[in-house]
Amino acid sequence: MSERSAPDDGSDREPAKGGRGGISGHELFLVIAVVFLLALSGASLYFELDYSGLGNIIGFAILGVLIIIGICTKSSVCMLIVMICLILSVVIGVAASVYFTIDFIRRGEELTLKRIISSAIIIIYYVVYILASISTCVLRKQYLILKRTE
Repeated sequence: MSERSAPDDGSDREPAKGGRGGISGHELFLVIAVVFLLALSGASLYFELDYSGLGNIIGFAILGVLIIIGICTKSSVCMLIVMICLILSVVIGVAASVYFTIDFIRRGEELTLKRIISSAIIIIYYVVYILASISTCVLRKQYLILKRTE
């Protein structure tokens, strides 16, 4: 049994976080995920300067602004835009990774530590992308319900 309660149920238990007065776990995860992805992109850009890394950082910055605006305004439309951006990024990224992996195998290049670390970072990106997409779906649904009850 949880010791948390709804904010206005007249109980002396600790009020549940989230809703209008607080930040939910999904909202907190999205903010942390964007900061983490920005830091990871910045680190990869530092070690290997190229235009795709710069584009990655700019994309994450725009996504971060959209997420912050969506969370602050509790906007389901903003979360829909973020969700579409995340899903498109995952689909395009997976397609590019498959293409580069096939090309890597076809050319018969040697597997280096740099390539292994790069692959591990890409896998981390995709896991965070997928979890963030799930969080945006849940938040969008919550924001739609919140909008209907007001």
